[in-house]
Amino acid sequence: MAEISNLNYTTSEHMEILSCLQLGIEHALLNTKGKKDILMRDFNSIESTSFPKEGSGKTPSHNSNSFTFKSYASETFHHLRKQFGINQNEFIDSICQMPLKALHNPGASGSLLFITEDDNYILKTVSDKEARFLQQLLPGYWMNLHQNSKTLIPKFFGLFGYQTVIRSMRFVIMNNVLPTNIKYQLKYDLKGSSYHRKAPETEVAQGAMPPTQKDIDFQDKFPKGIIMTEDKRDLLMDVLKRDCDVLESFDIMDYSLLVGVHNVTQVLKEAENVAQVSCTIKKPRSILRSRMSINMNSCYDCPTIKNSIELATHLATVPPGGFPAKLPDGDFVILFIGVIDILQNFRAKKRIEHAVKSIVINKETISVQKPSFYAKRFLRFMKEEVIVEEVKKSKKGVTFGVVRRRSLVEVNSFDEETTIPEDYPDRPGSAEGERKMGMLKRQSVIQNETILNESEQEVKAVAMDRARKTLKISRQTALDVSI
Repeated sequence: MAEISNLNYTTSEHMEILSCLQLGIEHALLNTKGKKDILMRDFNSIESTSFPKEGSGKTPSHNSNSFTFKSYASETFHHLRKQFGINQNEFIDSICQMPLKALHNPGASGSLLFITEDDNYILKTVSDKEARFLQQLLPGYWMNLHQNSKTLIPKFFGLFGYQTVIRSMRFVIMNNVLPTNIKYQLKYDLKGSSYHRKAPETEVAQGAMPPTQKDIDFQDKFPKGIIMTEDKRDLLMDVLKRDCDVLESFDIMDYSLLVGVHNVTQVLKEAENVAQVSCTIKKPRSILRSRMSINMNSCYDCPTIKNSIELATHLATVPPGGFPAKLPDGDFVILFIGVIDILQNFRAKKRIEHAVKSIVINKETISVQKPSFYAKRFLRFMKEEVIVEEVKKSKKGVTFGVVRRRSLVEVNSFDEETTIPEDYPDRPGSAEGERKMGMLKRQSVIQNETILNESEQEVKAVAMDRARKTLKISRQTALDVSI
């Protein structure tokens, strides 16, 4: 029996699968009792229903092949949906009564992705191991949602299984992080690692849809990061810190921060008038994103947007849940952010992958890491490279803001907030200052090349030593067997 999470299907096969999913989900939701209290056994429950083609006393007839449908922890997810303020009838209408649209998945998993017509929910196929892992997580996931209502971790609303004679699949229903009815100029999948973290040229060269770029692409585009006010940055980093603590406690790693950049300045420049902006963007009904909603009245004063009425009109059409920010060139943007791909735990397979890659590659650059190290690196990258505080200016000089760990060759950084007088001869920007800065950079490049060469030699030496030991053990084993 084939798993369909990484297979290609024709349009007719997709239609049949979606038809069966909608039929099974509707039946499962309508037959959920909605208990007053959740017990531990409710987290592990599995309810299975057969759907013969000709129908039965419990199920209607249908045009697809006979299938079996499973609902995992149905009572638990019923309570989770209530906690998120989701109306049962509206949820059924969104998932089961409206057509579902297929989405392109740029990830390596090859999972199938579908989005509801109202833009609120994503259906994603998961492997059997990921489905079992999610069910194991549910008690802790339940606790985290009660403690941290503003979490950026995916909001799961259901876990289901679909099985026929020739195929089997499991899928989750979760919130849509990036509303599809607004325009994104840029989109990033960020982990804080650098090995193989650049989007392929074929992905970048796509048409109108913005490609999902990665860490190196982000650093190339925004070497100084994206600017956010102190209060909003502190709120975002606090939520991310709490989320990473939870993920680390469950031995989860290899997750990403999905960032969609909606450039308000650019959209307003492209629009001919306010009416055109208003009619090109529809504001969807979304309770889910309201929890992370930001008051747009406290946004940046943007010199790139001269007409405040146009700005207010456009912001009224943007879905809630975004973070106002500013690009280094002054453009006002709204960031839609969410933590994704949280169902990868540091199991035996990942441990082996980490050990093997660490022999020949700088282990700090690879994605697969121990959960504690992964969380620290992830947070450090987001805080120092991705979202930075606005640089403050003083009357006497220039006050440099947040210290950010940049590339190895960059030395123009400060360990603490430093004010440099305007008349200081070596001040950055002066002729003498630029000359000395150039000398420091050249020295840094030479030092870093030396460090990298030494590191490569050490890695090769370790690899050769391990190979010799392995060969020695093999010879000794062969000798013992022959004796």
